[in-house]
Amino acid sequence: VVGVGSFGPTKNVEFILRALATLADPPKLVWIGNMDVGGYRDRMVALARELNVVGLMNIQFAIQDGEIYVLVKEAHEYSF
Repeated sequence: VVGVGSFGPTKNVEFILRALATLADPPKLVWIGNMDVGGYRDRMVALARELNVVGLMNIQFAIQDGEIYVLVKEAHEYSF
């Protein structure tokens, strides 16, 4: 599952986490964009742990003159 943009309430991440929790073999969640929006990430981390949803990859990038530059890439193999 891939999410793009700022990691905040408008992306309905809570719904995504709850949906992933219902699957027997859920896919990983990959988020492309800013994950530190007003403490929302911390609340979703707590929910993911509660639901036992594991795995997160976060990629932040910049585009200049049509070129994509990866600024930050982090992957966690635990409840994010």
